[in-house]
Amino acid sequence: MNKIQEKRSIRAFMLSNVMAGLEGSIVATALPAMMAELHGIKLMSWVVTIYMLLMAVSSPIWTKLAERFGYKQMFVLGTLLFTIGSLGEGLAINMLMVIVARALMGLGAGVMIQLPFVIYGMMYQADERRRVIGNTVAAYSFSTIAGPIVGGLIVTLLDWRWVFFINIPIGIYMAFIVWKNFDLKTDHTKKSIDFAGSASLSIAVIAIMLLFQMMGNAVINLPLLLILFVVSFLFFIGFYFAEKRAVDPIVPLELFKNPSFIAKNIMFFMQYGFFGFYTNYLPTWGQGVMGAQRL
Repeated sequence: MNKIQEKRSIRAFMLSNVMAGLEGSIVATALPAMMAELHGIKLMSWVVTIYMLLMAVSSPIWTKLAERFGYKQMFVLGTLLFTIGSLGEGLAINMLMVIVARALMGLGAGVMIQLPFVIYGMMYQADERRRVIGNTVAAYSFSTIAGPIVGGLIVTLLDWRWVFFINIPIGIYMAFIVWKNFDLKTDHTKKSIDFAGSASLSIAVIAIMLLFQMMGNAVINLPLLLILFVVSFLFFIGFYFAEKRAVDPIVPLELFKNPSFIAKNIMFFMQYGFFGFYTNYLPTWGQGVMGAQRL
C-alpha cells in the first residue's frame, strides 16, 4: 500500500466515522415527519435505541471477526450493511420496516465506528497515531453536532426519506475506495471466537435496554420487568465467567481493573446519555408542541 492509497483509505475511514456519527443525531429532526407519515409515535424511541444498541453490542464482535477474516473484508461488509439499511429505511412503509432497517444500520455502524481505530493502531506509531485518531474523533464529534442542522435542512428542502437516501452513494463510494486501496498485511488469528461471551453480552445488554424502555410505558408490566431484570443479571454473570474461560475474550476483564478506564466510561455514559436525549427528543417535542408537525 503506497502513500496515495494510504491517504485515500484514511479519508474513507474518517468519512465512515462522520457518517456513523451523523446518523446517530441527524435522524432527530426527521423523526416528527416520520412519525406523522407512518403513525408510529409509540415506537419512536426504538428508532434511536435500536441503532445505538446494535452499534454498541456489535463493535467488539466485529473487531474479533476482523482479526480472523480480514479488516478490509469486514469493513466493506459493515459499510454495505449500513448502506442497505439506509435504503430500507428510506423506502419504509411502516414502523416495523423502519426499525428493522435501523437495526441493520446499527450493525454496520459498529464496524464504521470501531474498526478504523483498530486499524490506526496497527498502521502507525504512537505520535502519528495520536494525530490520526485526534482528527477522526474531531470529525465524529463535529458530525454529531451538525447532524440536527443537516437533517433539518434536508427535511425542509427535500423529504425525510432523503436523510437516509443520501447515505447510499457515500457508503458505496467508501466501500469501493477501501476495497481498491486498503491493503494491510496482517496474520489472521487462529484463536477460537468467543461465541459464549458475545452471545451473553448481547442478550444481557438487549434485556436491560428493553427493561429501561418498558419502564417508560404508560402501563407498567411489573412481572415482565422483573423477568427482564433477572435475564439481564444472569447473562451478565454468564458473560463474566465466559470471559474468564475464553482463550481470546471479546472484552478482557483486566480492563475493569483500570480506574481510569472505568471513570472514562462513566463520564461517556453520562455525557452521551444527555446528548442522546437532547438531540433526539427535543426536536420532536419542539416541533410537536409548536405545531410544526402533527404527531
